[in-house]
Amino acid sequence: MSARTGMFASIGAIFSAILSSACCWLPLSLMALGVSAGGIGAWFERYRWEFLGATGVLLGLAFWLTYRRRPCCEDAGTCAPRSPRWTRIMLWVSTVVVIAFAAFPKYAGALISPKPSPVAAQGLPTIEIRVSGMTCEACAVGLGEALEQIPGVADASVDYEHATARIVPTPGTKLDESRIDQTLHELGYARQPDAP
Repeated sequence: MSARTGMFASIGAIFSAILSSACCWLPLSLMALGVSAGGIGAWFERYRWEFLGATGVLLGLAFWLTYRRRPCCEDAGTCAPRSPRWTRIMLWVSTVVVIAFAAFPKYAGALISPKPSPVAAQGLPTIEIRVSGMTCEACAVGLGEALEQIPGVADASVDYEHATARIVPTPGTKLDESRIDQTLHELGYARQPDAP
C-alpha cells in the first residue's frame, strides 16, 4: 500500500513541478500554437512558490514512503516487503523530471532567443520603458507578444537581461500609453520610472 502511495506522491510531485514552471513553458507553447498567452503566465507566476512547496512536500513523502524502514512483525518474525525496484526507479526518474521542470526558468533563455525587431531597425521613433517583475527569458517573449496586441503598436521587443521593452508605435497613429501600463499590470509586471 505504501509503495502505491509513494508512486502517487511521485506523480503529484511531477504535476506540481510542471505547474510551478507553467509561467514560462505554457505561454511559449500557446504562442507556438498561435494562441495569445495573455495573463496565463502571470497567474502561474503568482503561485510558483506554492507549487514548488507542494512539489517538495510530495517528493519528500514519496522518498519517505519508498525508503522508510518497514517494521518487523514480532509474532511471525517477518518484515514487511521493501518497495518494488521499479517503484524506486520511477521515484528517481520522477526526481529528475521534477528538477528539470522546477529549474526551467533558469535555462529557458538557452532554448529561446528574442526575435529581432525589424520595424525598430528602420529608424522609426520608439518608446523604451523599464519593466520589473520578469523572472526569465520566457517572460520577455510573452510580454513582447502581449505588447504587440495593443492597438497602435507596430512592433515590440523585450530585453530580459536589461529589463527593458522597446515599443514602436504604428506610423501616423497615436498610441495610448496607458494601455501599455494596463497590459504590464495584467501580466503581473510594472513599469519602472526612468533613471534620473
